[in-house]
Amino acid sequence: LIPLAAALAAGNAVVLNAGLTAAGVAGRLFGLLLDAGLPARVAHLLFGDATVSAAIAGHPDISVVASLGTAEQTRHIAAAAHGAATPAGAACKRLLLLTKGVNTVIVDENTDLDEAVLGTLASGLTFAGQGPDACSRVVVVGAAYERFRNRLIAAAREFSVGPPEDPSHSMGPLVSDEAMAAARSAVQAAQAAGRVLVERRHDELFARTGGFFFGPVVVEVASRPCDAPHGMDCAAPILMLFHAPTLEAAMEMLHEGGPAGVGVFYSRSPENIQHVRRAFRGSALFINRRSTAGIVDRQPIGGARSASCGPPAGGADYLRAFMDVRIVSENVMRHGLTPVEEPEPEHAGAH
Repeated sequence: LIPLAAALAAGNAVVLNAGLTAAGVAGRLFGLLLDAGLPARVAHLLFGDATVSAAIAGHPDISVVASLGTAEQTRHIAAAAHGAATPAGAACKRLLLLTKGVNTVIVDENTDLDEAVLGTLASGLTFAGQGPDACSRVVVVGAAYERFRNRLIAAAREFSVGPPEDPSHSMGPLVSDEAMAAARSAVQAAQAAGRVLVERRHDELFARTGGFFFGPVVVEVASRPCDAPHGMDCAAPILMLFHAPTLEAAMEMLHEGGPAGVGVFYSRSPENIQHVRRAFRGSALFINRRSTAGIVDRQPIGGARSASCGPPAGGADYLRAFMDVRIVSENVMRHGLTPVEEPEPEHAGAH
């Protein structure tokens, strides 16, 4: 639903395939738009899978394709749009694709550990780890590892989980039973690669509400990220904890094992912060702040690299991506004087 507001604000007609898992939210949102006076034929709502999205992306009357989904869904949509017929006058379709990359938190030795623990939980567990900017890997540098690990375990055990309509809860459920199955498979893979430090279960909450509540889960992984089993990085509230002897080693771990997406760095050292700013090769870097706090024009979502395609959602250039640029150039230099028209003589009145 992220591109909907920008597309409408830029004056476009919109076809939105919300997917079955977002049917309730999308239906309610469209109802509010119609109540607010949006013309009925300007926006159209569909509920379908990636096949429906691909059909829309490949339609010759579609000029801009904006998508937020898994890497597999995004590749499917991009392939359908590539080489498809375009509207008259358009050379190609414009793609604005956002998916989740390999997102990592790095905790420096000299940082405020309490602040880093809270920021790590917010970066990894907000929206149950399902957002494109949610972090699943946590790399702790040097001697801070043991102290950070112990504080993270204690905080994860007390993290409030429950129905999202209750504002006292910090994390809600997963979006579907398929997401729950993927999360359980990730935990099984993690058990083979390391030691599960925290695994919260919510059988009573599931029986009472029917929601797919899961985790949080914290796993201590002895291997490097590139050697971790496939499937551990998934859209779920699972934090994988790694130890790096130096900051340089932590940066190497951040960039291995998949396309670097979002990075979070907690440190008090100006020199280390400057080093990370220069060395980071992902899409977005957040320093001493959590990643999951998207704010229009202040903290956009997305960016460069293979985790996304197009300008960041909520950034200064995102709205322009839904517009066609037209250039008008005028020479305002005037040579000579503008001719002055003689006033017409007044008609003589009757004598």
